[in-house]
Amino acid sequence: MTDSDLLELFNKRDEAAINAVAGQYGAYLRTIALNILGDEGESEECVNDALFSVWNRVPPEQPRNMRAYIAAAVRNAALDRYKQKHRLKRIPSEYTTSLEELAGCIDGGKTVEEETDAKELSAFLSAFIRSLPERERFIFMSRYYHYDSVREIAGAAGEPELKVYRTLKCLREKLRAALEERGLL
Repeated sequence: MTDSDLLELFNKRDEAAINAVAGQYGAYLRTIALNILGDEGESEECVNDALFSVWNRVPPEQPRNMRAYIAAAVRNAALDRYKQKHRLKRIPSEYTTSLEELAGCIDGGKTVEEETDAKELSAFLSAFIRSLPERERFIFMSRYYHYDSVREIAGAAGEPELKVYRTLKCLREKLRAALEERGLL
């Protein structure tokens, strides 16, 4: 089913839209949530919550890429749920491991000045990611957006894990240098 077909079902408020999305993207969406939450039951609930959220937002929103739109909703719902559950505990997951790897490049500070620079940083990161060759972009996004493990990335890329680790290290160094050059770090 195409994105326009799915969008049409959502616009008609046809509940078949939810079933179509679950059938077409369900495994992908559960993987995103599972990589963040680390629990299958929580992940399933998170996907259901995100689909309900999408149901309430479309219409009036009219996303051009339903897969990316729904994946972002699941990712955001999973991150919210993760933060809520782990406010006082520190339990490692692919999410925390990924963030720890990037901690040396990007400071997650909370000052007013840093908050106002967030848009500039976001635009810079988007441009940085777009400038990467396809293979490096895939590895970077898989690790730091989808929170895939290095083993999963290596399997998907058909490369040894060590090569993926090296690529991630080089990308972090390249990002750090670019941020320093731009005065964002």
